[in-house]
Amino acid sequence: MTSTLFFNGTIRTNGRPGRTDWVVVDDDKVASIGASDDGTPAADRRIDLAGGALVPAFCDAHVHLPATGLYASGMDFRGVADADTILRAYADRAKEASGLLFGGNFEDPLDRPLTRVDLDGVVGDRAALLARADMHSCIVSSSLLSQLPLTDQQGIDRDPDGQPTGYLREQAASAAWRW
Repeated sequence: MTSTLFFNGTIRTNGRPGRTDWVVVDDDKVASIGASDDGTPAADRRIDLAGGALVPAFCDAHVHLPATGLYASGMDFRGVADADTILRAYADRAKEASGLLFGGNFEDPLDRPLTRVDLDGVVGDRAALLARADMHSCIVSSSLLSQLPLTDQQGIDRDPDGQPTGYLREQAASAAWRW
């Protein structure tokens, strides 16, 4: 069994009243927690958190925190399956807002597929991004598409003529998020 001591950071246990300054983990289980007043136990390994935070037993390896802020100021299409409803919302937002037009939380399939041409028809030459609920895919307007470094990216849906539809998946969608 290998023991690891984590120390010198903020440790949130949700189980111990008062301050926690260190945690010892034996293999994959929390073995002990304590404060500096209790002394620091011996361990096979020592990990200096250098002021960072540790939340033992919290396990969420896949989270999309930026979406929280984006949805606060964007358009939320959770449960909307009607493409025209989404386009009307973008048209209305384009009249009143500046900057990137953001909406998301839509799920495929919609009642009909949307493309950059559909978005362009309601937002003009504005940058617009419509994110799928999983945030691994999105649909972007031509304006935004033209600003993305997609030369060698995978995940670009194309029409029968080989032109990008504006639907971006995985790597290509990541380029849109970075923009």
